[in-house]
Amino acid sequence: MSLARILVVDDFYNDLESSARSLERQGFDVVRASGACEALGIFKRDPLSIDGLVLDNNMPETSLERLHEGADFSAVDSSLGRELFDQQNNIRSLVSPYLISGYPSNAGLLLASAVRSKGFFGEIIIQTHYPKDAQLLKDKLGLKVIEKNGNWEFTSQYLRERLQGTNVIPVELNYDETSEAYDSEISLSIPGHTELHNCIKAVMGEKYFGLQPHVVELGIGTGITAEAVLQSAPRSRYRGIDFSKNMMGVAKKRLKDYNVNFVLGDYSLISLGEEEKNDFVVSVIGIHHQESNYAKKKLFYRVGQSLKKGGAFIFGDLVTYRDQREAAFNDALHYHHLVTHMTNERALKEWAYHHKFLNKLAPLEDQVQWLKEVGFRKVDVVYQKFNTALIYAVK
Repeated sequence: MSLARILVVDDFYNDLESSARSLERQGFDVVRASGACEALGIFKRDPLSIDGLVLDNNMPETSLERLHEGADFSAVDSSLGRELFDQQNNIRSLVSPYLISGYPSNAGLLLASAVRSKGFFGEIIIQTHYPKDAQLLKDKLGLKVIEKNGNWEFTSQYLRERLQGTNVIPVELNYDETSEAYDSEISLSIPGHTELHNCIKAVMGEKYFGLQPHVVELGIGTGITAEAVLQSAPRSRYRGIDFSKNMMGVAKKRLKDYNVNFVLGDYSLISLGEEEKNDFVVSVIGIHHQESNYAKKKLFYRVGQSLKKGGAFIFGDLVTYRDQREAAFNDALHYHHLVTHMTNERALKEWAYHHKFLNKLAPLEDQVQWLKEVGFRKVDVVYQKFNTALIYAVK
């Protein structure tokens, strides 16, 4: 599977091909567009199918003179159309396009603004040598600016870092070495672990008992969550994805009496069943290992795409909070829980290190918002304790 899908936009064919081929050599899946309007059409069809944007700012489809004069974006009159800016302030920054700018006043910057209004979420970095352009970017859009041009090694490295999915491999988490001890340690290390699974069992039993739903689990691990789900809905057609072979071996023994299809791989990179559509997607204590906010929201989008209308996504995870005092307070409670529940020094060191240095926590409030932004019509926090939360989202 390619690193990510990148949309390259340039009205000059030779530059378009040079940019696109440079990225393809680095392992990216590249979509080409020869102008701002064509690129915008791609975004309108499926705004979250593109992971990154490489954009020449010098395209002749419109002018940004009125922006230089201080005009509001909603007043910009261009060939791209006023309707592009109707929702200008409704999109929050989460995904990482990489924009290459050569000139201070043309269609590239306008396109950058337009794709935000169409659902392209993320931190935008524009490359420019023009101080006036750079100041405009900072003042009008709050963008970061890099003063480089045409450095494809730099561009590729930046995109790889920003578009990375899972931030660890099994050996870094000690999963393969401790898979036999994992069950007891995970239940002790996560506040509310038992209560969280009781909630999942109740939801599955109420919604699917006696039925044969298609269920996908992101990070099946040793099968703890799968067992809870299958006890409540034993006829489920279950697909469990995990990147640890040893952990999955334990799960296979635990779930040998159920209909489970085991898939070895990183769920941020492989199919979630978008073709046949799922009734239910579940994940417990794993999504916090997505490297960035972009990666988490992109995963939420992919989960939504894999679900039938009316299907549900329930995930329990470690989270933080927007309010810094609330975040610090719950962190303290989490560490206190570790100190009082771990049975030996090795386990305490391992799980404390894991939480402090490997977990990439996102605010609970943000994750609820992201789920709504990618198309879930009903999102509820159904359980919460310290840094542990369980979210239930219906498509």
